[in-house]
Amino acid sequence: MPTVDTLPDPRFRFAGNPHLSGHGGGHETNLRRFAADGIRLVGHLDEADGERVRFAPDLSTNLRFADTFFDQRIRPGIDTFIERAEIVAPPDDREPFEFEPPEIGELDLAAEGISTIIWTSGYGLDFGWIDLPIFDAQGAPRHVRGITEVTGLSFLGLPWQLNQGSATLLGVGSDAQYLAEQW
Repeated sequence: MPTVDTLPDPRFRFAGNPHLSGHGGGHETNLRRFAADGIRLVGHLDEADGERVRFAPDLSTNLRFADTFFDQRIRPGIDTFIERAEIVAPPDDREPFEFEPPEIGELDLAAEGISTIIWTSGYGLDFGWIDLPIFDAQGAPRHVRGITEVTGLSFLGLPWQLNQGSATLLGVGSDAQYLAEQW
């Protein structure tokens, strides 16, 4: 897996994981195709007030990022594995799909008939309880593999603590082992 020091921009530590599916042998989950088929995509939630919600005008930017994320960050590792394991893999049969969904700035939930919201954005980091000057410009702790400049203060489970798997159940183990070996 690529490590945090290979990211082209430190803000990428907070980007969502790519949308993938292994269902039925695996297939692409193209957000633009979903939108063309009728799913309304929105930018990130900016504000909620009663029955109105407002969204940032960043849908196009987010879609451009999603369009390239797999090929730039995930596919090289898969291709390397296929090559080294001498696997005969089928060719990439994805076809580009161009569709620019409209930006939706605001929704009146009642008028749209929306009575239920399922919040599925994961969780956000909150370090408000730590009163130490150890945070970078993005608000994340400055650390090397979880170890901060404050003796005895370490973190585990941070996004990109070492690599993309660090904040997942599958990836946190190697970070935990590393930290345990340091103390």
